[in-house]
Amino acid sequence: MINSIKFHIKIMVYMGILLAFLMGCSSPAGSEPSISVNSIKLPPQAILNAGKTRALAPVLETTGNGTAELVWSSSNSAVATITQDGKVTAVGTGGDTAEITVTVSGTSLSARCVIAIAHDASMFTPGISGDAVTIIGCTVIDPVVVVPEQIDGKVVIAIGANAFENKNTLTEVYLPDAIREIGDYAFFTCTNLTSISLPAATTIGDSAFSTCTNLTSISFPAAATIGDGAFSTCTNLTSISLPSATTIGENAFAVCTNLTSISLPSATTIGESVFFHCTNLTSISLPVATTIGEAAFYVCNSLTSISLPSATTIGDSAFYSCSGLTSISLPSATTIGERTFKECTILARISLPVVTAIGNDTFYGCTELNSIALSANCTFNSSGNSAAWDAFYNYYKNTGGQRAGTYTLNNGSWTGPVL
Repeated sequence: MINSIKFHIKIMVYMGILLAFLMGCSSPAGSEPSISVNSIKLPPQAILNAGKTRALAPVLETTGNGTAELVWSSSNSAVATITQDGKVTAVGTGGDTAEITVTVSGTSLSARCVIAIAHDASMFTPGISGDAVTIIGCTVIDPVVVVPEQIDGKVVIAIGANAFENKNTLTEVYLPDAIREIGDYAFFTCTNLTSISLPAATTIGDSAFSTCTNLTSISFPAAATIGDGAFSTCTNLTSISLPSATTIGENAFAVCTNLTSISLPSATTIGESVFFHCTNLTSISLPVATTIGEAAFYVCNSLTSISLPSATTIGDSAFYSCSGLTSISLPSATTIGERTFKECTILARISLPVVTAIGNDTFYGCTELNSIALSANCTFNSSGNSAAWDAFYNYYKNTGGQRAGTYTLNNGSWTGPVL
């Protein structure tokens, strides 16, 4: 009897092992490896020479295991064809563009890449230095110009001074991702240019895009230095992305009358007249800027707020006639130049807790000023300022004993820190 039980147990064990083996060999329905795609990206552009083929490599963020099925398409197969394994071929001619789209099958997730076919290298004047090329001239008269990635086997890394100056037919330009520098006056007075993207450029020269009156937006994520007058009189420029810019040259955005807001998170130096007469600029963030040049925001009469937590030096006439500015805090400023807030007619509150010197006529015409936070023993005078400022001067210097604190104007009389 015992032997019979043992025999049956052995049979059951062997059958269990066999069943496990068979299950491992063929997964039942519903247990296949699965993958979920969270996002998909392609480079925003790719420049190809006519007749050339390149593989596009999408970047997928996924969870799970397996392989996602991708579907590729071209907006214009007469310009660029695409295979279902992501190989794109330029079949058009120089200046042609097409959009390649890759979609994750069964989802709405997709990514796009503009394929731009380069003009023939013979249409560009190269300045060659070692293995690098600077474009110093161009004979293309088409509205769309596509600069090749290489000329004579050498990489194009810069656009030289005056290279595209006064090309009024130019509406779009595609530049290689390897471009690091845009020279002085490179696109000066290209009045029909509407947009440009330079993902790797670190230096933008003086007046590089000045008077590009139809330029509406720019994206230069790596640009560290913006030259004098780089975008001056770009009267249709509404937005700009310069997250890496540390130095902004004089007049860089002067008379950009449609610019409404800007963030310069890395800028430490704002040159003279940088936003001169940007009459639609309403807000700006300069979290690490330490120096604000003369007339930097002169006649920015729509500016209502500004953040300058790190600024130590504010130049002469920096906010002259910013007639929409109601309050400002400069917690780190030690020196305020002459006429800095002149004709800021509705400026009511200002905080200058560590300032040591205020220039002449700084608050001239600030008729609504009623709250001032000031450091102790600050040097300034009353000559030429508003009646409110003159009264404050007398109170601070005499009754107030030049003490640090907040002084307020109530019913025509100033009060301040208690003795």
